[in-house]
Amino acid sequence: MREERFIIKVVEMHYKQGMSQQEIGKRLNVSRTTISRILAQARREGYVQIKINYPEDATVSLEKQLEEKYGLKEAVIASVQNKDELADEIAFYASDYLLRTLKNHMTIALTRGVTLQNMVEYLGNDVRLKFLKTDDVNVVPLMAATNISVSKDKGYRMAYSNYLIEEVARIFHANSYQMLAPQYVSGTEAKQYFMQEDSIKEVFDLAKNADIAVAGIGTLNHNSALINAELIPMEEFERLQKMGGTGEILSHVVDNEGNLIKDRFEDHLISLDLDDDINFDISDVNYLEHTFSATGFVRTYMPIGSSKIFGLFNEARVTYGYGQGKNSSGTDTDYTGTYQTIQNLQIGMAPGLTAFITNFAAVEVSVGVLGFNMKWTDQTTDQIDKGSRRSSSANFKIDLFSINLGMNFYF
Repeated sequence: MREERFIIKVVEMHYKQGMSQQEIGKRLNVSRTTISRILAQARREGYVQIKINYPEDATVSLEKQLEEKYGLKEAVIASVQNKDELADEIAFYASDYLLRTLKNHMTIALTRGVTLQNMVEYLGNDVRLKFLKTDDVNVVPLMAATNISVSKDKGYRMAYSNYLIEEVARIFHANSYQMLAPQYVSGTEAKQYFMQEDSIKEVFDLAKNADIAVAGIGTLNHNSALINAELIPMEEFERLQKMGGTGEILSHVVDNEGNLIKDRFEDHLISLDLDDDINFDISDVNYLEHTFSATGFVRTYMPIGSSKIFGLFNEARVTYGYGQGKNSSGTDTDYTGTYQTIQNLQIGMAPGLTAFITNFAAVEVSVGVLGFNMKWTDQTTDQIDKGSRRSSSANFKIDLFSINLGMNFYF
């Protein structure tokens, strides 16, 4: 009982009064080591239970699973509720990671893409640049140059690596090096000729030994970088698709499992090779979510003109949603998972414009719901660690990118 009283006293002073271990030791006339041992004992014996209130979109537990499964130093998952914002969120986290890890004498290697372009924009606007002091930083491409037509604007050209590295070098006051060769050449002989040039080999060696490599993963469709930059003929592109190509990394075409499409196309490409261990197997990582929602609304109309064909309306809505989700990884004794429940309540209005094409049908356009949003999230990891999050927000801005267009029928 006496020992228990001492444990509780130490716990109270540390967790409730916010005193450091050294301050508690001085107050109770014991060593800091003793206080550290008592706090560890308190956690072990259940006197202290640590509860983390995760943000509503927290993915920390899944990041930890990825780090442990693949031996990663740090995994960062970009999570958004609107999928249209995902690329921007990835760009933000990539720029943040780059700034946090950048040190003197480092080499940064880049590929290309709109997401990397957005990352560079975030870098240029980050306030931490005012306090960043680096020396002898190199910026290099992971692939040879892409010649973009002079008719394209600067914003379009900036999505390609040979333009991106110049901008990153400017932001960090770093050295930039280019691979002065076309990315796609006529054949094997041309590729060997360029690869034997000392100036190109030197940049390749820098890229192979880069401290940080930022690589985008592109899709293989008619809006891909390979087509937009006119790197390959259309018939070559369609042939690679028929062979199972669905994406590209460093311009190397891969299938839907990340395996390289081995083809003569590789003989024309000047880019770092994909190592055998670049494939990323996430077969034991799973995520499943079910959500349900119900909406009640009241709508009022105000006709425009005497014809009553056109009219303004305002819709007051109340929406309640409930969902359950689970992410897990591993198998057998290494299995770990997080279960979560989500509740959402939204109260707001959606103004809009309607045009009747018949007495029973109308075309309508409205903006996204303006009002209040409340969300409750509860998480349990491995049926032991619990966390919760309560959040609320208000939105009274009209977003031109959240316009809804549809047709209504009246009976």
